[in-house]
Amino acid sequence: LPAEMRRLAPHFNHYYAPRRELQTKSAFCAAEDQLIALGIRRYGTSRLDLIRNHLLPSKSAAQLEQRYVEATRRRAAENPIKRAKREVVLSVLLPAEEMLLRQAVGRFGEHWARIREVYLPNRTAQQLRECWEFKLKPGALDAPPPLPA
Repeated sequence: LPAEMRRLAPHFNHYYAPRRELQTKSAFCAAEDQLIALGIRRYGTSRLDLIRNHLLPSKSAAQLEQRYVEATRRRAAENPIKRAKREVVLSVLLPAEEMLLRQAVGRFGEHWARIREVYLPNRTAQQLRECWEFKLKPGALDAPPPLPA
């Protein structure tokens, strides 16, 4: 058979051959993606170290960071990590969270990272600051919100 293939090779046009489907090589299985999504919902998008420590100790911090970036790219297909990020980042604070935020600001002042760490670890410091500045701060509803830069 190899001799016959060599004889026919000059007549073969590789453009007509069926293409192999590109397969993505990922070090993560679907269950691990689900664990990352759970960690994002529980700890927020910027605490991959906690996700690694509590949910995926077998993966390195660099692997988790790379998987998170790949999965949340604009052109990435819909996946659990992308959905979890969207839920956490785009969600509005619940009334109970707003109450906690008021207590936290009374205790820590406007130290958003500390408030996030102690009271609301599933929210970003930016979300907490914006909610306080534009909604909860005394007199916030009187002034119009600033224009984006």
